[in-house]
Amino acid sequence: MSSLAIAQTTAQKLDAAVKSLMATAPAYSSSISIYVADDKGNFVYENGGNKGLSTASTQKIFTVAAALDI
Repeated sequence: MSSLAIAQTTAQKLDAAVKSLMATAPAYSSSISIYVADDKGNFVYENGGNKGLSTASTQKIFTVAAALDI
């Protein structure tokens, strides 16, 4: 499978997950900004990636970093 096909599959999965999350009651009125790149810096997915938001707490940032490292 080509890297483009893998990226499209990953982007589609991320998009479905984000839409599912944003449809839940706790997230309904929230704002998100997501930009995902692969280990070479190539674009994979974004949802509101240019939207400026307040930064998350340091603990949340490290939690996400650890989760994405798996």
